Amino acid sequence: MALAAASIAFVFVIAPLIVSSVRPASSETKVVVFADDFTGGINTNRWTPMGASTGYSVQAVNGAVELTLEANATIGTSGWMNANLGSLRCVARGDYEVSIDYTLLDWPSANGTQFVLGEFPPGQVNVRRDQFQTERYAASDSSGHAAIAATEDRAGSLRLVRHGTSVVGSYRAGADRPWVELPAQLTSPFDATFQIFLWSDGKNFAGKKVRVAVDNFRLAATNVVCL
Repeated sequence: MALAAASIAFVFVIAPLIVSSVRPASSETKVVVFADDFTGGINTNRWTPMGASTGYSVQAVNGAVELTLEANATIGTSGWMNANLGSLRCVARGDYEVSIDYTLLDWPSANGTQFVLGEFPPGQVNVRRDQFQTERYAASDSSGHAAIAATEDRAGSLRLVRHGTSVVGSYRAGADRPWVELPAQLTSPFDATFQIFLWSDGKNFAGKKVRVAVDNFRLAATNVVCL
């Protein structure tokens, strides 16, 4: 597994936060913006590539990061398999907006895999592009609140927006397309760190190679603390 950390591609600025059309933040609200386009590879001072078992990889490739579950991937003691770019060492406190671009490079039919942008535990809010019975977008939290939308998108973006403790997940089919909100009122009361990952379990994984490229991570929050 090749991990590049040749340069730091993180940008911190102070800017107005413009988010969901349902509950827009005040134009006067100042936030910290943290962005990574992975041009310099995976900066392990900020990210931790990891997985639950064998047959996974998290690699910097051509200015993006590729998450792969091989056809022979196995579940770990946790009961699942994943290729995870996680443990972002920046904590978002208060309101936030987090997003990631994705491209499905290898996405065979009936692969039983989920591509997820979510909070790292103890947070449980997530938005995802998955293949669970049907091709779809979905958003959910640990309370059981969830929403889904059918799709055939092979590339696009995922986003979570939090106001107070209320979170909305959304998706779009490209940078020039509007965000579409998934109609589930999710809850997140925690200081939030984030993870981007491919996930499946022994029951649903079809033994087919799955590979997703991610790029242009962006986090805007009223308070970001980087450890």
